Amino acid sequence: MGGYGAWHLAFTAPERYAKAASMSGAVDIEAIYKTFKDTTISNPFNWKAMFGDPEALAGSGSDLFAQYRACAAKGCVPKLYQACGTEDFLYQLNLSARDRMLALGADLTYAEGPGGHDWTFWDAHIQKVLNWLLQDRQKADSTVMMG
Repeated sequence: MGGYGAWHLAFTAPERYAKAASMSGAVDIEAIYKTFKDTTISNPFNWKAMFGDPEALAGSGSDLFAQYRACAAKGCVPKLYQACGTEDFLYQLNLSARDRMLALGADLTYAEGPGGHDWTFWDAHIQKVLNWLLQDRQKADSTVMMG
């Protein structure tokens, strides 16, 4: 849990975070709100307390796509990883978010596979996320060791 938060934090301080990963994340918060605002899925969320006016999410400081554009304009953008299960209730929204980030030019690694919004999917993918997080560091360490 926490894909939205991971990306949000990385975009808020991109000079501190080279990478951010999301597994089954609610990364398109505006689409999540619009899709689920009148359903029982939305009931646990106090949208106004978390985001202000939920009808004004697009382009706000809570909109990850607006945050990404701001980072890109400064020339400091973290690499992103996104994974989602094909049976996850957020799957279609993750596909849409993937496509939007790629259209913005994001360096995004995307993975999917069978599974829902549950620990079975996350357990199957966490090692891939960890390997991705360490990938550049391992290359840098081997370069230093070789040379």
